[in-house]
Amino acid sequence: LFLSFFFFLMIRRPPRSTLFPYTTLFRSAFQQVLAHPQGRDYHQRALLYLIRCSKDLKRWDQAIRLTRKYLNQYPNADDIFRRKIELASFLKELNEFNRAIEHFVALKPYADNERLAEIQFFIAESYEEMGNFQRAAIEFLKVRYTTKPTKLPWHVTAQVRTSDCFRRMGEISKARQILERIIKERGPGDQFAIFAQQKLEALKDQDADNPKDGS
Repeated sequence: LFLSFFFFLMIRRPPRSTLFPYTTLFRSAFQQVLAHPQGRDYHQRALLYLIRCSKDLKRWDQAIRLTRKYLNQYPNADDIFRRKIELASFLKELNEFNRAIEHFVALKPYADNERLAEIQFFIAESYEEMGNFQRAAIEFLKVRYTTKPTKLPWHVTAQVRTSDCFRRMGEISKARQILERIIKERGPGDQFAIFAQQKLEALKDQDADNPKDGS
């Protein structure tokens, strides 16, 4: 009965958009799996689901604690590098920006092309969320100029965020240049070019010499 219930949970677990009470219910159930003597063979998977539930509930302290437990107990797991990235992301969500950046930077030497761009993007995002827009712009530009092409659109997304950083520093002309470059490189009809054009239109009425209000 216990194992049947566990497999039911794995199969029927609702998507992340599910209402709060269901996520709480599943979190409680997976905690029982970890505590039950017959749950030993399913401990790893249950722990992963608990991490996901904590993330869904935005309980970052708990997500960090569980992720560290996973890293300690399953250091050779196939997904171990992904969990290390996730741990740094949870620290960022908790506004522990300096610690998050330290974790991200430490992972860079071991990352493949796809993950290196992702990690560099998160480093830049951490600085942006700290309010250090100048450093964030530099770090976002590193995504484009120091990492190789990726399947996911990290590079062009980083360009858009670079433009946002320049705008928030009051450097409107630089923000425009970044957006114009995206439009030129991506071409008509491209979703990112369309998005960049929309942001460019929003900048048209702004004076390049506006004071740096950080808004």
